[in-house]
Amino acid sequence: MFFDNNTKERLHTTYSWIYWDDLFSADELEILRSQVSSELYPATIMGSSDREEVEKVRISDIKFYTRDDITSWVFDKFNYIISLINERYYGFNLNGYDVFQYTQYDSHNSGKYDWHMDTILGNNLQNADRNQTRKLTVVMLLSEPEKDFTGGELCFPELGLQFKPEPNDMLVFRTTYDHYNKSVLSGVKYSYMDHIMLAPESFIP
Repeated sequence: MFFDNNTKERLHTTYSWIYWDDLFSADELEILRSQVSSELYPATIMGSSDREEVEKVRISDIKFYTRDDITSWVFDKFNYIISLINERYYGFNLNGYDVFQYTQYDSHNSGKYDWHMDTILGNNLQNADRNQTRKLTVVMLLSEPEKDFTGGELCFPELGLQFKPEPNDMLVFRTTYDHYNKSVLSGVKYSYMDHIMLAPESFIP
């Protein structure tokens, strides 16, 4: 894990991204990998249900996991680390999240996700409310770069950054940054992802 102990600096800085390594134990990571479901479905994008249009931007398969007896320990670990990171680096008034998303990018169809932002304001969502305003994105890789897949880098042009984390390392970033996943060139890239919501009383239209 990475910490900056300069409290005075922290009071005046909102960090663009935070990198947290070794989130789960080796045994826990193997359990996560073994529990990955084959019951996936094609990912979508906001504003389009046309498959051809979607795949110009996003080619991946996903599944959403809710909290239950099987997944509760995963939620507990994510909750603990996200709370620590938010308290230490951001100080946002967060409303949490209901699901985490498993994502699979496969080289057989050049899996990718082109330029996008993760920000969605609650009053822009059909039949939704301000509880759904995304503030932070959390990504954790399950597969190993160069061994399980090649390509698939996560890029932030505005920040001049390109990430290919190790398995079990978590990247947290603000949803306001444009980013994209490069096409996977060989193998399959597996990851977990959450969008952490802003508390409704903190929403600014």
